Amino acid sequence: MLLNDDDLTYAKIRLDPASLEVAMRHLAAFEDSLARSLVFASVWDATRDGEIRARDYARLVLDNVATEDESTALRYALAQLTVAASSYSAPDHRDELLSTVATELWALTAQAVPGSDNQFQFLRTFAQVAQEPAQLDHVQALLDGTETLEGVEIDADLRWELLTALVAGGRAGTAEIDAALAADRTATGAQSAAQARAALPTAEGKRAAWASVWEADTEPNTIVRTTGLGFRRAADSELLRPYVGAYFDALQGVWESRSYAIAAALIGGFYPSPLADEELRDATVAWLDANPSRRRSADSSASCCRASSGRCGRRRRTPSRHHRSTEGDGRAGGRPLVVPPARPADGPRAGRGGRRYTRPDDLPSPHPRRKRVAMDLSMVCCGDGSFFSTWAS
Repeated sequence: MLLNDDDLTYAKIRLDPASLEVAMRHLAAFEDSLARSLVFASVWDATRDGEIRARDYARLVLDNVATEDESTALRYALAQLTVAASSYSAPDHRDELLSTVATELWALTAQAVPGSDNQFQFLRTFAQVAQEPAQLDHVQALLDGTETLEGVEIDADLRWELLTALVAGGRAGTAEIDAALAADRTATGAQSAAQARAALPTAEGKRAAWASVWEADTEPNTIVRTTGLGFRRAADSELLRPYVGAYFDALQGVWESRSYAIAAALIGGFYPSPLADEELRDATVAWLDANPSRRRSADSSASCCRASSGRCGRRRRTPSRHHRSTEGDGRAGGRPLVVPPARPADGPRAGRGGRRYTRPDDLPSPHPRRKRVAMDLSMVCCGDGSFFSTWAS
């Protein structure tokens, strides 16, 4: 029996041990894509809450996505797999888990139907997590044409994905980035080049990426966004340690001096999430506590404590009984939504029965911009579960 079959309500569901074992072994045999997505979402939510080890979620995905025929469900599962392996796993197991994930993704790529969406998504995700020499050898060979995969066309976008993987792995540098940009003089090429430069695995590379958008206000929001993606790509997360203090020191000023789109891209894109340790948690909580117009501080602090407590093996307390959380807008695989106690209201967010939940951003504030930056920070650090979570494996 699958609880909330057809995904008809907002709910957190859990599988008992026997059901989880069935899912681990046979989820791919479920005929209904929505049912598969519900199971993936349930196990993902349990992983975020520190109830299931990251390695177990990774095993669920790797053993059951080969034949997934719903593209969006596959994309979410692979994205969450990457987060579980890179951010939610215990530090002592992380390299081993990432190696396993990359190795099995390469195998899935080779086994997929040539030219299929599955093959493309497996390859892209492989490039994002490849770190070991043998894995980077495959990336290099695909990029220079000495290795081919039937059905895979190395177009401009995929070429940038592969090159960025090599840059992040220390196999390529600014010369290769400049050459790729010279061959792709498009807006997308410029964005990809910015991401690749920011992924350079050196202190100088991270410093240059930070300075290009935090200390100068000349780049468009698309470049700021892609620079943030590359900046956070750090196999050695200690490269980001110097930016914990700098990030929080600059938050309020950047929000007051930049446009909404730029400020949001900076706050969201440069939060040093790969660290996800007690220092980052404490700095985050301290900043939120120092800004009284923040989004419900108790909930934000509780969510941000998820990482360090979970990674130390302590199960996180469940959310307040006055709050409910779900994936996305109640549909499996989206972003979590945390809402305060319900009260009737009119407006475009009205849901079933003409009622809606009034969310914290509907509440008046004497300092709207300060409230907005605090809300963005609480969403970045804990609202989507991507950064502070569990080291339970």
